[in-house]
Amino acid sequence: MDIRRLLGQAIHALQNGDLFTASRLASQVLTQQPNEANSLQILGNVSAQQGQHEQALAHYEKGLRVNPKHIHLLNFAGLSAKKIDAFKRAEDYFLRAVAVDPNYFHADYNLANLYKADYQFKLAEEHLRKVVRVAPQFIAAQASLADLLEQTHRLQEAQALCHTVLAVDGQHYLARLTLANIAMRRKQWREVKDGLSPVLANKALSPVNYSVAAGLIAQAEEKMAKFPQALTLFSQANRVLQQFYDIGVQKHQVFVEEFVAKTIQPIGALHNVDISLSDGQQHCLQVAGNQTVLDVAQQQGIDLPHACGTGLCGSCKFRVNQGTSKAFSAPGISDMEIAMGYTLACQCKPMQSMTLVEFD
Repeated sequence: MDIRRLLGQAIHALQNGDLFTASRLASQVLTQQPNEANSLQILGNVSAQQGQHEQALAHYEKGLRVNPKHIHLLNFAGLSAKKIDAFKRAEDYFLRAVAVDPNYFHADYNLANLYKADYQFKLAEEHLRKVVRVAPQFIAAQASLADLLEQTHRLQEAQALCHTVLAVDGQHYLARLTLANIAMRRKQWREVKDGLSPVLANKALSPVNYSVAAGLIAQAEEKMAKFPQALTLFSQANRVLQQFYDIGVQKHQVFVEEFVAKTIQPIGALHNVDISLSDGQQHCLQVAGNQTVLDVAQQQGIDLPHACGTGLCGSCKFRVNQGTSKAFSAPGISDMEIAMGYTLACQCKPMQSMTLVEFD
C-alpha cells in the first residue's frame, strides 16, 4: 500500500478516536520511510491523547530534526512541552512556528495561554489580540482575551467580548465563567447564579470546571443568604473534585479556588486597620500580625472586594495611606505596585496601624 493512502487512513482513524489503528498505520509508513514527518506527528498525537507527553514530544522532535520548519510539529511539540512544565521549550517551539508562518494563529493562541499561565499578561494580550485580528472566527481566542481582561480589571471590554462569544456559542464555558467573575466583582450575586447554572447541566464538563462553577454559585448563594443551597453546592463541588483525584490526577496538578472565610485566631498584638471602600463605606478592623485583613473582614461579615483570596487575581487591591505590613510577593500585584504603596487585602498582615483605601 502506498504511503499517501496509509497516511490518509491513519489520519481518519485518529480523527475517529481509533488510536490503535492510527498508531499501527503510522508505524507501517515509518517502516518504509523512517523519518516521515506526518507519521511521526500522528504517533505523537496518539501518545499525547494517551497522556504520554514525554513520549509524544520525542516523536515530534524526531520529525523536527528532519523538517525543522514543520509548523504543526512545532505547535504540537510546544503543547507537549507545556504539559510536562517545560516552559522555555514550549515557548521556543511556539515562537518558531510563528516565525515560519506569522498567520498560523494556533501557535499564537497557544503561546498566549502559555504566557497567561505564567502571569505574563502583557505578552499574552499581544498574541491574543493578534489572533482575534487574524482569525475573528476563532472564538476561543476571544474568550481567552476576555478572561485576561477580567483578571486585569478591564471589565467593560471583557464583558463585551464574552457576549460576542456567547452569541456564537451560548454554552461557552470560559465566557460564562468570565461573566460570572465580573458579576462577582460587582456583587451581582443573582447574575452569577443565573449565568453559571446552565453550565452545571453540561454532562461533558470536566470535574475541575464543574467544581469551579459550583463553587462560584455556592458563594453567590451564600451572599444571598441561601445557606442550605450553598452548602449543597460546596459539597457537590468537593465530591466531583474527589472523583478527579480518584482517577489518578495529583492534587498539585489542580488549582482550586476556595471561596470560604477562614477562621484564624489572632496571635500577639492587634493593630487598627481603617478601610475606605469606593462606595463610601468605612470600616475599622483589629488585625493581628498572623492574620490578613481579608481574613478578619470575612470573619466579621464585612464584604471587601475579592475573588480568589490567594493573591492570584488582584481583586482585593488597596492603596496604603498609612502604616506597613509584612513583606509578601503574589502574582496579583507587581513589585512596582507594592513599592508605590499598594497591597492586597488577602496578603496584607499588619505590623502596625494601617489606613487602606480601595483601589479603583
